[in-house]
Amino acid sequence: MDRFKPAALVGLHWGAKVSTVATAWWPTRYTGGMTTSSRRRLVDPDVSPLAVADVDLDSGTTMPRVPLDGYRSPPRGVYALVWYHDEPVGALTEYGDPRAVLDGLAERAVAQLEQPLLEHAIRDVLATQHGTAALTERETPWHPIPAPTDTTRVTVAVCTRDRPQELRRCLSALRNLVAPPAEVLVVDNGSADGGARQVVEEFPLVRYVPEPRRGLSWARNRALLEARTPVVAFTDDDVQAHPRWVEAMLQTFEDEPSAVAVTGLVVPAELATPAQVLSEVQGGLGRGYRRRWFSSAVELGESAPQRWAASGPGGVGANMSVLREPILALGGFDTGLGAGSPAMGAEDLDLFFRIVASGRVLVYNPAAVVRHRHRESMERLAEQRRSDATGICSFMLRAIREYDGPNRRAIMMLGLRYLARRARQHYRSLRHPRYAPAWLTSEETGAAIRACLRRIDNAAEAYACHQALQHPDEPRIGLPLIPQTDRGKAGSPTKGITLTIDLDHLDDQATQLGRLLGGRTSAVRVQVRQDSIGLRQFTMQVGSDRISAERLRWAVAQELVRSVTPAFRLVAWR
Repeated sequence: MDRFKPAALVGLHWGAKVSTVATAWWPTRYTGGMTTSSRRRLVDPDVSPLAVADVDLDSGTTMPRVPLDGYRSPPRGVYALVWYHDEPVGALTEYGDPRAVLDGLAERAVAQLEQPLLEHAIRDVLATQHGTAALTERETPWHPIPAPTDTTRVTVAVCTRDRPQELRRCLSALRNLVAPPAEVLVVDNGSADGGARQVVEEFPLVRYVPEPRRGLSWARNRALLEARTPVVAFTDDDVQAHPRWVEAMLQTFEDEPSAVAVTGLVVPAELATPAQVLSEVQGGLGRGYRRRWFSSAVELGESAPQRWAASGPGGVGANMSVLREPILALGGFDTGLGAGSPAMGAEDLDLFFRIVASGRVLVYNPAAVVRHRHRESMERLAEQRRSDATGICSFMLRAIREYDGPNRRAIMMLGLRYLARRARQHYRSLRHPRYAPAWLTSEETGAAIRACLRRIDNAAEAYACHQALQHPDEPRIGLPLIPQTDRGKAGSPTKGITLTIDLDHLDDQATQLGRLLGGRTSAVRVQVRQDSIGLRQFTMQVGSDRISAERLRWAVAQELVRSVTPAFRLVAWR
């Protein structure tokens, strides 16, 4: 993380003040129109396209992916997603002639991603009965094959508006799923030309549902009401799902019985334009390659922001699955947020926050993969940045107004951290203008300031009410439930439970840990032993009264990778 220098603070203060305040007061529409001054700054940075490829370490092969509309200029390197046992373990970017880079890329991937590969191999060992012998003996660890999942328990919902070509690609990818879902719903959120209905007619097993109320939250709530299965998987029309996407989502619910929502990894479908490369360089939509659990011990007075520091780690709405009944009980998606409303976004962030604040569990699983087509032009990338900033600020303003004391104070701290990140981004624009253009940073910061000064959250709420009054006969979900902290139990959660686990009986001891917790602690001291020999000890944050064997495996593997024997390194992926 960049550190501020005293001399840079003065320049940052005045530079950010001039660029963002001027942009904030420039008259623009809530729907995201570009200003004239912004158009003059829309010059492509020196960021050349990259070829996108998949590296399969099981077969040692590399498969390049064809861009959807070709390259704007010759690619200068390769962005490769690395797979091991049908799961992504990391990504590599190497520069040079793509044909030369792809040669031998699998071998270089093993060397550069040694730690995540070792963690994966250790998790395989821990999931195998008596498999820990491979930690000390020279034998190849066996990769456990998960039991088949019943995909008839899930409905896939695609919400769309006026993007028939992207919708066709999305549905074509869903048609290639290894295990098909019970149903695919296309919720048309007011397309102007009827293109969505025509595309759906090309896919016999897809059901078309019109939703006249404008806004992504209205469309997603309609999908929850229309679905007939206990699980609903959401994706966007500019996304292509991996063939095992639905299986990975359902497997996560089976691994973590207390989860009510699962999100997954979003990787670029192509990096064929400078805008797409710039979007990925600045973070993209991916959330890493480690599984994460998000929950809070609300019965002890713990607030959600204490466990969930920002929206980033929780995933995005383009790749999420939910249990239908618990989400309906929470009031579904907030119709005052989301694309198509003045708030422009953050409906997924709001739902994830309410899940954690209510004491339920959200899981991020990178094995559930979709490919997203990033915005292909600088104009559309700037529009996306403004939408993101407007949505985040609208969510925070509403949350500060609606949540109680502990949650409100924590959300205010989140807001301060968001402002600090914006300041750091302006500083990076000074140091690295090639990858953090100042005009793009100012667009996002200006949108955030406008959202606060104009109280876009109030305008979005009024807009949602207007949509509901215009269509009184359409089905709807009740108001979103705003969880509150139990003031009588507020305070620091009790700690002190210590669990000693034997690696050969991890599943049984996860059950034992669940009984020990009993809602009395938010952290556990874990001592890992094998054959009466202590290997590691660490503190595991729990945030709930349950813990699964899979969660324990991920935590133990992350610790054990630091003390893996050389013999195990040699045979881990032989």
